[in-house]
Amino acid sequence: EIKSRDPDTRTEKGFDIVMFNKKTILASFLIIIFIGFFLAYVLSTNQSAIVEVITSKNTVKIYAEIADSPEEWSRGLMFRKELSEYSGMLFIFPAEEVRSFWMKNTLIPLDIIFVASNYTIVDIKESFLPCASDPCETYRSKPAKYVIEVNGGFAERNNIEVSDKVAIVVAK
Repeated sequence: EIKSRDPDTRTEKGFDIVMFNKKTILASFLIIIFIGFFLAYVLSTNQSAIVEVITSKNTVKIYAEIADSPEEWSRGLMFRKELSEYSGMLFIFPAEEVRSFWMKNTLIPLDIIFVASNYTIVDIKESFLPCASDPCETYRSKPAKYVIEVNGGFAERNNIEVSDKVAIVVAK
């Protein structure tokens, strides 16, 4: 064994071996913990769900981002230039109430599907167009606990109607 000039390094059989002190180990541990919490936060804010709409003719799967906070409800699908055919957004509200939606800063036409707490579709606003000028048109629904936004024309193309049932599976 040959001693190195650096007290935290020693050379053994031609290799430098770094010696870690307690402060270095503690700092590394704290950084790893911080990164873990940060990743958990980021992943938890991007939840997704599979929404199955059971129609009289078929079952349609929608892969949806979840909006479950006031900030996410306000933002919705604003500024999106496109949406994949079987993608959308699932709004989850704390209670069943009349819902009001508008298309401010929304760039693509959307179908808005309103779902009661018993998972029955109670209302559909089809091909709601982006807002061209202020004030934007608003649409008020029948009482709903869940709202699904998908591409304009999606409900018609997939035979989705009022009174169809919905199953929601939240991805963990």
